Amino acid sequence: MKRRFMEWGLLPVFIGVFLWGLNARYPFIGEDYFYVFPRLLEGKWHFLRQGFAPLRYAPHLCGGFPQYGNPQDHFYSLTQLFSLFLGLWTALQASVVITLLIGYAGWVRFGQDVLKLSRAWSHVLALVCIANGFYFLHLLVGHLWIISLPLLSWILWLMFMPARETVRTLFVRAISFGFITAYILYSGSQTLVLLTLMLLLALAPVDILLAERSRERCSTLLRRFAAFGIGALVLCSSKLVAVWSLLHTLNMKATFSGYHAGESIVLFVMKSFWAVPQSVGLYTPSTAFIRIHEESMYTAHIALLGCLALPFFFVRTRSLSIAKKTALALYVFVLVTFILLLVRGTGIVPETLQQFPLFSALRVPERFLYLVSLPVSLAGVWGASALASMLPKRIDKRLLCMGIGALTILGFAAAYVPLLLREPLNISLPYDVILASEQRSDGYLSSPVTHAFEPEGQRVSDFHYLFSASTGTQCYEAIPLALPKLRNGPVDMEYDGAFNIYNPSCLQYPEENNCKPKDRISTDDRENFLRFIHGLPVTWNVSALQTWADRLTLFALIAFPLSLLWLCHAGLLRFFVRLRTLLTQLFSSK
Repeated sequence: MKRRFMEWGLLPVFIGVFLWGLNARYPFIGEDYFYVFPRLLEGKWHFLRQGFAPLRYAPHLCGGFPQYGNPQDHFYSLTQLFSLFLGLWTALQASVVITLLIGYAGWVRFGQDVLKLSRAWSHVLALVCIANGFYFLHLLVGHLWIISLPLLSWILWLMFMPARETVRTLFVRAISFGFITAYILYSGSQTLVLLTLMLLLALAPVDILLAERSRERCSTLLRRFAAFGIGALVLCSSKLVAVWSLLHTLNMKATFSGYHAGESIVLFVMKSFWAVPQSVGLYTPSTAFIRIHEESMYTAHIALLGCLALPFFFVRTRSLSIAKKTALALYVFVLVTFILLLVRGTGIVPETLQQFPLFSALRVPERFLYLVSLPVSLAGVWGASALASMLPKRIDKRLLCMGIGALTILGFAAAYVPLLLREPLNISLPYDVILASEQRSDGYLSSPVTHAFEPEGQRVSDFHYLFSASTGTQCYEAIPLALPKLRNGPVDMEYDGAFNIYNPSCLQYPEENNCKPKDRISTDDRENFLRFIHGLPVTWNVSALQTWADRLTLFALIAFPLSLLWLCHAGLLRFFVRLRTLLTQLFSSK
């Protein structure tokens, strides 16, 4: 028990450093929380009226917005759940801590079961994987879509478990995979779903080539991809169709930025992964446009050491044939080259990918660098453990791992503490001012939307719309809308045959509702107008595809947990029998 406590002991230390970093400039927090927090408040306003029913349309946002179709809708997230009874900043930090704990446990399991590391080295792996600058800096500036990143550990564990499972176990794992993927998507992490899919596809050939029986392993992975994919698609279908419907109507397209196309991409990667301390000046000579949260991806130096040792073990191993070694080396080279060309943001690779769904709406290619950072962490820790196995037996490997874990935390702190203390960052939301405004607006959660507000010559945050029971087009929204301004005044003001608020269903399902995108709610539709501004269910039509997707997802949400209970009932019975025996022994001893 004492040894296990020591192995887990570094995790709370790291979480403490992580939370200190998020609060380093408190009460100022990341500027993109200007986007996230009003939408959490809108979710709370909606929950008080409709419970956990989908937040399809948000009256406070953008003059009336189809929020369920927004890829960054956080209504079904742990943060939203906590925000119902905690302050927004506390809710966020609580969800970060819980997600880190779950993800850390997943990496420990992955290290032991998939990479066959010792328990001590599995804890090193877990610490290295969560102590990544990609996760920390995005949360620092307010990118809540990244919060589910640690859950990748369980997705990889489910997909790459070594042994071929029975059909029954496959079904249970497919449901588990589906629920994890669905949570990532429904909590507002479409980008993370894409990164997860690419990571699975990238690692599968490596797993097959390293297997003793490659053909059998290929069959196992194909079976898992099929079963897991079906489970995920069934649970995610409602959200996927909603997002596609909105983006398709708006014909949203973007182009990758090419901020680092003119410099050595290898040098950029080395700076991003291993430069200490990290600083804005490493990536740009000007502080006018700060993007370090997209550029810095600090990765523990033990991963670099392990990767440098890998060629030595790769050449010496006899478990792989020369043909497999050649194929593996060639594949890794091609894969890394492909990702680095994508990260550049310009050229044939990114331009081709942007012709496909999911890629077409993305702007930041540097995020794909995580597809290199994470495998480097996995391979590097494995290489370091192999290197450590050559050390004299008198060296306590457990203490060695504890020391490496401590150095990982120190390296993370050394990389980012100077940045947090001295350099300009996108941290500008005065949270204390927001709290004071919320207290002055007591009762806003019980108020309907009453008026539109379109000020001239000044910016208005979405907080204003929530706190003043209003709406307007000057919203902080990543999806380009270009909506004409509403008129200052009551939302029930009538002009040109419509009320003074937009019909959000026209942005998502225009044909089904006989309207055009950017139409306001018709005066003939007064009942839906009143229900919409009061946060009640509306009767606007959705597409037939959306109806079937909703039904499929709802069926899966009911059937999958019941199936798990039925499949696992024997294990549950054994658990309760053991619990009863333990309690009986405990009370009889007294």
